[in-house]
Amino acid sequence: MIQSNTYDPGVEQARLAVRIPVVGILRASCHVAACLAHRVGVTILVESMIPYTRAILRDYGLTSLVTGIKALGMYEIGDLAKVREPIKKRVIELAKELKDEGAEVVIPLGGRVFPGAVSCEEIEAEARVPILNTKAIGIQFTEMLVRCRMSHSPIAYPCRIQFSPEDVTKKIFT
Repeated sequence: MIQSNTYDPGVEQARLAVRIPVVGILRASCHVAACLAHRVGVTILVESMIPYTRAILRDYGLTSLVTGIKALGMYEIGDLAKVREPIKKRVIELAKELKDEGAEVVIPLGGRVFPGAVSCEEIEAEARVPILNTKAIGIQFTEMLVRCRMSHSPIAYPCRIQFSPEDVTKKIFT
């Protein structure tokens, strides 16, 4: 199961309820970033989410990985096609700032916008810093866990429901 909201709401609770893999996009993206670089920058949509984002990263033990969090200062409402270009321009500026401050890779939060309206490749080409596609990471990481018949630790996440990765595989591939 993939939680598509980039702030991973309910992931910890879901792991207590099921034995199938439950993946949060923020956590998975941060760990992929840690495999690719030493210093990670994060972009978010609005400034008011910075303390919440820092708290999540602290809970995950990832604060030392993240060099900075920058907000676009805009929250898209309605038709993304109308605000696509201003969002793209702003996130490129922020990615460049994060790079100048030492980030070696950038994670853009805001799943509806990245890669929904603005592709990570577009940002990367202009900002000249790797931009991670959080959706692709979440999906492919979850697929890997299912293929490898892996899930979260039953010691860390004890569960009464007995639903294994094999059960998921049977339903998907049969």
